[in-house]
Amino acid sequence: MRMKYMKKVIAVCLVAAMGVAAFGCNRGEKQDELPRETISPTDPRLTSNGLQFTYNIGVDEEDGTEAAEDATEGKETPGQATEPPIYEEVTEMVPVTDASGQEVTDAAGVVETQAQFVETREVQRPTEAEKPTDAPSAEPVYQMSRVYWMDMSQTADFEFNGEFITYTFKIKEDAPDGLYPIEIAYTDVADWDAISYAPTCIDGEIGVNTKPSEQADPADGDFTFKVDSTQAKPGEEVTVSIELANNPGFCAFIVDIKYDSSIMTVVSGDSGKDFPATVNVK
Repeated sequence: MRMKYMKKVIAVCLVAAMGVAAFGCNRGEKQDELPRETISPTDPRLTSNGLQFTYNIGVDEEDGTEAAEDATEGKETPGQATEPPIYEEVTEMVPVTDASGQEVTDAAGVVETQAQFVETREVQRPTEAEKPTDAPSAEPVYQMSRVYWMDMSQTADFEFNGEFITYTFKIKEDAPDGLYPIEIAYTDVADWDAISYAPTCIDGEIGVNTKPSEQADPADGDFTFKVDSTQAKPGEEVTVSIELANNPGFCAFIVDIKYDSSIMTVVSGDSGKDFPATVNVK
């Protein structure tokens, strides 16, 4: 009996902790390739029922990360590729003539004209000094926070819905107005039988001085993770919750969220009010 139990423990650890099954949110897309911590099945953190959080993982201005490398992979370095030439059609205005070759005039006696194609010629590209000075907005700098948990103590799954996990974000003082997504970048959810689930994910957003977009509701019967949207002002702290719907039951999970760290940073993470109501989360 103990051997069977240990096999289940190892199986769930492999699926839930190491992400071997590599299931992500049910979007029909490849999961985001952000840096992830490798967790051994024997890691003592997975033998208790405490939630484990890691915050603000990703691009670092000082030392850089794999995320920065991934972001530039496949992009051309300036000067490596030749930009295609720009062409324009050259026309000139010529008199309109009738069938006999005589110029056609209007009621006022003015000769009518029409544009006539002359040639296609290459146009010189503008220099850097000639280009518009309006700089595009800064590119997002995506980072990730992870939460993972496993509780094998009841040799069974935990079934609950509602508020699952919460994150508190600090909006930067200079954050411009706009909508900023809070995305579920990766999930791995395992039940007692070591079956992995790929929930449908509904991303949310934080509107900085902006009303968030209307969100979709979970479909009937679909196991769903939904990030609730909210609104905030620059310099404020705001809490965003992840809600569960149609939960089939599980005893281990990993969830990664992704956000723009040029606009906000994660201050803390915690269990939602409906999670500890069912599970003894430390």
